[in-house]
Amino acid sequence: GCRGAHLAGFAFVIAESFLGVGCPLTIWEDALRGNSTREGFIERWIHAWLYWSWPPWAFTSIYAAFGALVAWTWWRYPPRR
Repeated sequence: GCRGAHLAGFAFVIAESFLGVGCPLTIWEDALRGNSTREGFIERWIHAWLYWSWPPWAFTSIYAAFGALVAWTWWRYPPRR
């Protein structure tokens, strides 16, 4: 169901981060705006909000930790039908 779709989407983001691949939507947005950056959508907004320039490995670590939390939640509180 919906939980599976969210878990799959987050797994996709984690895989992209580990592979060093940019999000297709961010790449498309940059092309439409005429920008060419290596920052992801989330990185760009966090930087804009907090004025922090974190290295990509920090975001990869955060994505992986949150993905592990989501997987643990799935295991600890399995979906019911």
